[in-house]
Parts: sequence; C-alpha cells; structure tokens
Amino acid sequence: MEKIVLTQEGWNYSLYKEGGRYLLSVVCGGVGLFEVEVEIPEDVALRGVEDKAQLEPLVAAIRANPDGFRHVGIVGAPAPAIQAPGKP
Repeated sequence: MEKIVLTQEGWNYSLYKEGGRYLLSVVCGGVGLFEVEVEIPEDVALRGVEDKAQLEPLVAAIRANPDGFRHVGIVGAPAPAIQAPGKP
C-alpha cells in the first residue's frame, strides 16, 4: 500500500496514512539517527493535521523513550501523551 503524507516537520516527524491506518514516524537519536514508526488513532492523527502542536507531546514521548514505542501500535490503548485535550 502507498503511504500518503498528511503532514510533516523536517528532521522531526512525518504523519502518514496507509490504507485505513495512521502512522507517525519520529526521527530519534543523536549521533546516529533512526526512525520509530507508531500507529496512532484516527482522531489523534486528524487533530495533528489540523494543528501540528497537537502531535508534539506524542512526538516528544516517542523521542524520549524510542525503545518503549518500537514495533508497538498504540491504537486502542492511548497513552496519556495522546489523550484528547481536556480528557483525564
């Protein structure tokens, strides 16, 4: 399937749609750069397209702990960093 770029910040992250999935790819690392790709819920992805600042807490969480997010889809189990604003 083709990945469609929905939004991106160079050397920071890219948000893609692939079929019915939304994928957030975050650039991580210091001397050696690598990407961590995480499947995110549709509502989070759409908020991020409307307002890139909505993605920043999740991007920061992934970058701070990339091993905790590798090969993990978080659809259906949202972390606090991806909760909708105003929700507990």
